[in-house]
Amino acid sequence: METCLADAALAPPPLAVDECRFGLWYHGDGRRRYGHLPEFIAIAPVHEAVHAIGRELLALRAADRVAQARMRMGELHAARDALIAHLHALAGRMGAAR
Repeated sequence: METCLADAALAPPPLAVDECRFGLWYHGDGRRRYGHLPEFIAIAPVHEAVHAIGRELLALRAADRVAQARMRMGELHAARDALIAHLHALAGRMGAAR
């Protein structure tokens, strides 16, 4: 996203939650394998938040408000970190199940 904000000529990353690489896994193989686990289910709103913030940042870029978008990158990083924490919780659950 940072690179995309810096260069308007670059295509943005996938904005739909089921089109990014993680979303493809989450809505496909991940759901088949882990969809019954509360730790897996808890990931969805956090993943959606990452995409929502990304869409907002790209809207700012489109409105030629790149500086404001850059100032909000911390929000995206915080959402990313929350997503990673949820993935660690899922991995911990899977490790405990062994």
